[in-house]
This record gives sequence, C-alpha cells and structure tokens, in this order.
Amino acid sequence: MIGGRRPQLFCDGTPYQWSVDVPGQEASNQRHGRVSPLAATRRSESATPMIEHVVIVGGGRVGRHVAEQLGDEQYTVTMVERNPETCERLTPTVGQVVEGDGTDPDVFREADPGEASVVAALTDDTAVNLAICEMARELAPDARTILRVAADGEQAYGYRSFVDDVVYPAAAGATAAVNRINRV
Repeated sequence: MIGGRRPQLFCDGTPYQWSVDVPGQEASNQRHGRVSPLAATRRSESATPMIEHVVIVGGGRVGRHVAEQLGDEQYTVTMVERNPETCERLTPTVGQVVEGDGTDPDVFREADPGEASVVAALTDDTAVNLAICEMARELAPDARTILRVAADGEQAYGYRSFVDDVVYPAAAGATAAVNRINRV
C-alpha cells in the first residue's frame, strides 16, 4: 500500500513507474515503453504513423471487440478494465491495458486521456459510463466521448453536454438483423 492506497499495477503485476517529463512540471505516470508485444509489432510493421489514440473503459464483449477492430485499423488503444482476469485476457490483443476502476480519476489518468481523440465508455452500466464521459470532458476536453447505454430509453442521455455519441448494442444488433432480413 502506498499512502493507504493500493499501487496501480500492470496486468503482469509490475508497478507503474513515476517520472518527471519536463523539469519543473508535475510528475506523470510513464509506462517506460511497456507495451504489449502485439502493439510493438503493429507499430514496427506499420508504414503509416498511428492516427489516433483511443481510450476504452470496459473490457467486456463490446469493449473487447471495439479494441480489436480499432487495433486492426492502426489506432493506438488503451483499455481500462477493473477485473484482473479480464485484464489478463485482454493483454495479448489490446495495445495497453490499465487495471483498475475507470471511474477513479487516478486510474483514468493512467490511460492518458489527454492524448486521446476519443474516450469510449463501454461498460455494461450506464451510470458508470456517464461518470466516465463526464470525467473525460473535464480531463480531455478535446476528446470525443462515446456513451454505451444498457437499456431502452437511455439514449436520451446523449443530450448531455459531456456526451458526443451514444451506442446502444441491443438496438445496433436489431438494426443489423433487420438489414439482413431485408436483404432476402
């Protein structure tokens, strides 16, 4: 414990290291080149530079699929996931994984939201996702925020000033099914 708090760890159990970026500035959390082998391979094989950094909070079915597809499209992805077992499964396929509660500002900052062009709150809890989008607007005002909603009628949360886009997986699945039915 550090100052009564559990130190933040990489999924392999090693602690994050703190350093000073520029003399006179506050210390910031640096990963000191700790990137999964998959991410390092993508970076070295890519002839074009990474276009966007995306922070995804929630490594369940939706978050995992989004991260995998974005990784295939040459985005850098940082996933924040609180479940250690899920974190272990994500590490080989997602560029960077931060283990911890994404609603904790200290954990969220470890994902480097200030460098992100998009913050996607994709947990299966709408209230948690709203909190993440609100925090993202404060810490990364230029990043687009994406809110996953879990139930019918919650799409209206998209009208909040800190939410740019809303994703409702059940409605998206229904739309995809109708499109396939109509193809016949």
